[in-house]
Amino acid sequence: MPRPCRPSGTPPPGLVTAARWLAGRPGFAGTAATTLVGLGRLDNLRELADLCADRPALAVRTAERVGARLRELPESIDPGVLRGTIGELAGRGDLAGGLFAVALVRVGATYGWSSPWRDLLLGLRHHRRYPSVDGLTLTQ
Repeated sequence: MPRPCRPSGTPPPGLVTAARWLAGRPGFAGTAATTLVGLGRLDNLRELADLCADRPALAVRTAERVGARLRELPESIDPGVLRGTIGELAGRGDLAGGLFAVALVRVGATYGWSSPWRDLLLGLRHHRRYPSVDGLTLTQ
């Protein structure tokens, strides 16, 4: 039986819907976050940061997965869009947004650490509410 055509790399909508449903179930936020990172093209980071809000351990684990996912997708990520996403995540002022931004900046080093990347890194060193976020940037 032929499969319906989807753009390359686009996850089946049913899987995304199922992961979002899981996110609302007690005890399944981690499974949902892992699934959403694995299915996404990193266009769902705001949704993931919202899911990880007020869940610091989940935020740390998900940030690690976000960085790993970006390393899997380097050819499909526009550095200009990525810079904007990093700025937006860092500007949220919450732990998840800050950790995701750090994970993305770390991978951004593969783009040559041009001036915009350094500026993002320096901005993260002054993260408003979570000193642990700026501490992570000192290892870069």
